[in-house]
Amino acid sequence: MAVANGEVGWESAVAGGGGFRADALRTAGVPVFDVPVACRSGWGVLRAAWATRRAVRRFRPDVV
Repeated sequence: MAVANGEVGWESAVAGGGGFRADALRTAGVPVFDVPVACRSGWGVLRAAWATRRAVRRFRPDVV
């Protein structure tokens, strides 16, 4: 899985709800940020937005 490639000057990260794909990415060395799945409630959407904001602040991407 060639997702992260620091050799050419870039690195990818994934923010998502977890699962076997997130586990495989972690195993491959890709930074994975857990973001709860936004249930159809205001509180669920707010929690997901906060988690996404935290992930962006920690990873500091140039492109989202």
